[in-house]
Amino acid sequence: MKGHVGLVLGIIFLFLSIDEGFQIHENIGDMAKYIDSTGVLYFPWVVPYGFAVIVFILVYLIYLQSERTAVLFIL
Repeated sequence: MKGHVGLVLGIIFLFLSIDEGFQIHENIGDMAKYIDSTGVLYFPWVVPYGFAVIVFILVYLIYLQSERTAVLFIL
């Protein structure tokens, strides 16, 4: 399982580059005219991307249990 850390990070970075290229989060932001977008929801893409970040953090806490791995990962 630990060998998949690089693969998962690669997939995440691939998605982020595709998101920039195709402006996915900007298109999600266009939904603001259909919902009440005030406060935290001023940018509607924050909700799905925030959820993804929480899942990412919870999954990668497993790998950060080793002190050496945690230092290298954070650096």
